[in-house]
Amino acid sequence: MAMSGPVWQGIVAWVLAVAFLLDAVLTTGLVALVPRTALAGAPATTTRVRTLRVASVPHVVMDLGMVAMLIMVT
Repeated sequence: MAMSGPVWQGIVAWVLAVAFLLDAVLTTGLVALVPRTALAGAPATTTRVRTLRVASVPHVVMDLGMVAMLIMVT
């Protein structure tokens, strides 16, 4: 059963969902295309790039999960 609330709550939920989706897309793109930039000045060794890519997976999964939850609320 869906609960309806004030209109502003739905707007805030959609704004947050878009923000989390944008974060997921930008994180994926940055890590996939220019990982040396994502390391922000640290030496970009192969190990650090691999660690960055592995660490970005749960971040993106949590972003997408949050987007799904926020959309279900509206």
